[in-house]
Amino acid sequence: MLTIINNNSDPTYNLALEEYILKHLNIVEDIVLVWQNNESVIIGKDQNPFIDVNGLFVRDNNIPIIRRNSLGKSFYYDHGIISYTFVVRNTRNTIQNYQSILDPIIAILNKVSVFQYTFFENEIYLNGERVSSNIQSFHQNTLIHHGTLYFNPNLEKLSKSFVNPNCPTVSTTDVNIIKNNLKNKMTIKQFMKYFLMEMIDGTLSHNLYNLDEIDKNKVTKLAKSKYSSWDWNYGETSEFLVIKEFDNRMLVNLIVKNGVIDKVSVDSYEKVIDLEKKLLGAKFNKTDLREALESCHSVNLDDFIDTILY
Repeated sequence: MLTIINNNSDPTYNLALEEYILKHLNIVEDIVLVWQNNESVIIGKDQNPFIDVNGLFVRDNNIPIIRRNSLGKSFYYDHGIISYTFVVRNTRNTIQNYQSILDPIIAILNKVSVFQYTFFENEIYLNGERVSSNIQSFHQNTLIHHGTLYFNPNLEKLSKSFVNPNCPTVSTTDVNIIKNNLKNKMTIKQFMKYFLMEMIDGTLSHNLYNLDEIDKNKVTKLAKSKYSSWDWNYGETSEFLVIKEFDNRMLVNLIVKNGVIDKVSVDSYEKVIDLEKKLLGAKFNKTDLREALESCHSVNLDDFIDTILY
């Protein structure tokens, strides 16, 4: 199994790197990646960032929301969480067979831990609390397996980043900390190195694949054009309904489609025709809403926009 050393902690770059390896890197060997993300919320392709994420909290804490290609759970990331990816070529037997990937990871954890870890479905647990969450997807004849290890995350931010109880994600109530279960103290960097060396049998010199400058430039371009774009992270959201009461005097009903307000209805005793017209067709974000409503003086703009967004 090959590895690519990736010291970049920009989540847009890391998601782009995964996609590039999966779809464009022309090598036949399987690959494992181990890295960290800067503070971020990564949502599944089918998730709604406007509803599932605590928008006010992540805004106030400058935590970006980024959409990945695979379906499923949304995750909070920071430098206390280890990310790993397996790209497995030429197989259809591994998809949804999490155990074949997770058994070696559990064996590595058990070598250095006081208590033993267990596996259930697509998670790794310690004393009934998860320490690893995993997602798989498939592209043509190649499997990609994403995973996280909760080494020492910020549990408060992890918990507060999500507001929708129906959103499949991870909360602090079911997370255990790997760092607290080690036989011998290790920093997260030491643990990451140990983990990677175990995965590739300790022979980095024979299992290292180096991206050339053309590869790196293509990954950077993809990170900017796709994973840093509002159209991908927010505009790919399925149609949803927003019903909010503003200032005890207006009931605002919106249908948002692909991140744009598609239908508007405002119930109020006041004249709201101008407000409805300006809302229609606006992108559902603070900058575009403020620009659309800047000449509307019937409401306090900041309060109104915060109400319908958050």
